Amino acid sequence: MSSKLHQEAKCADELRETPEAKESALGELVNNLKGNPKMSAIEFERDFLVHYLRVNKYDVKKSLKHIQNYVDLWNKEGFLFKGIPDDYFSSKISTSFCALLPERCPDGCPVILFRIGKWDANEMKFTDILKIIAATHLQLFRDPMTQINGIKTIYDFKGTSFQHLRNILNDKLYLINHIPMNCIPARHRDVHIINETIVLNTVWKLVKPFLSQKLRNRVHFLSDPKRLCDYVPPSMLPAEYGGEIQNIDSQDWIRRINREQKNFTIGGQPNFY
Repeated sequence: MSSKLHQEAKCADELRETPEAKESALGELVNNLKGNPKMSAIEFERDFLVHYLRVNKYDVKKSLKHIQNYVDLWNKEGFLFKGIPDDYFSSKISTSFCALLPERCPDGCPVILFRIGKWDANEMKFTDILKIIAATHLQLFRDPMTQINGIKTIYDFKGTSFQHLRNILNDKLYLINHIPMNCIPARHRDVHIINETIVLNTVWKLVKPFLSQKLRNRVHFLSDPKRLCDYVPPSMLPAEYGGEIQNIDSQDWIRRINREQKNFTIGGQPNFY
């Protein structure tokens, strides 16, 4: 089966998407948006709306609620969707906390690596971290293949300390979960958490009550980072996790998506292709 046919079959089997279902649901969703006083004036990109339908398996009611969460967040915290200053990438080493592994998993999922300990809280604010998280998810999911297959995420808490905790424990902490889970249309396949610290334990206790049981079941706490090889091919992983890659440098990639994010509007952006 060709790659295109495989993706079409996956859409139908896992997302309930067919050409007919897509057009019908999209029309219904657009009508609902036009009839909503808070969203009727927004010119949504067609691709952006399809993305919400896909992540909600073409449940129009759930998609509408998902979009409402996003619009509410935009109206309240719109600055989080505008990326960080470009010169941060040449002046602040903290931007290296986010990386994209160099391949996709066999199931088609890209893997994002967040190394929280690489964030220097004296150098970058927690809101800057949230901006990068938002940009990473929004730009990755402009790829239809990623919309269909979903993403996998690794959170490495090695090197985190009370300094990080002091900066995280504020009125924006809930956004670390709310943005990627409840506002941005992101299909999360697996979340792997390694190198447990007091920061992780505290954040998890605060965030866990807001996660659905479905998502909780997809969160894996790994006592040994090398156990990541049970979930992700070693050819994709850094050597410190038992993989084959000596060094991961995603600075060019994260800088590029941050620049793309500067063009993001409340109505979303079209797919890359």
